[in-house]
Amino acid sequence: MLTSQMKRRFGALGMSCALAATLLGGCAMPASKVETGGTRPTLALIGAPADATLVIDGTVIGQASLYDGVHRVLTVEEGAHTVEVKSNEGVVLSKKVFASSGETIKVDVANGMNGEKQP
Repeated sequence: MLTSQMKRRFGALGMSCALAATLLGGCAMPASKVETGGTRPTLALIGAPADATLVIDGTVIGQASLYDGVHRVLTVEEGAHTVEVKSNEGVVLSKKVFASSGETIKVDVANGMNGEKQP
């Protein structure tokens, strides 16, 4: 059986625990939100031949005509890139472009020139 002194100690301990829980419960960890930089740039190829292959920085991406800017664009990292469009006859286009955050670079394959950058 508990003595009155033990009851007082456990009562004080219980009260201390309840007070600590209340105080700590009111303290929340700071909320943090991680945000990345702006939207990554994209690349669109205008007028690419159906049989052409897209190569970016030496890496074969796939069929160039898929990235026409209407149905699909290619998301790239910011910075300088070498864009090549190759067909069975050889290199149709080889361009150096610089892609900035959030812009779409339109490369006119049919005319072999860089198009306008679109925000």
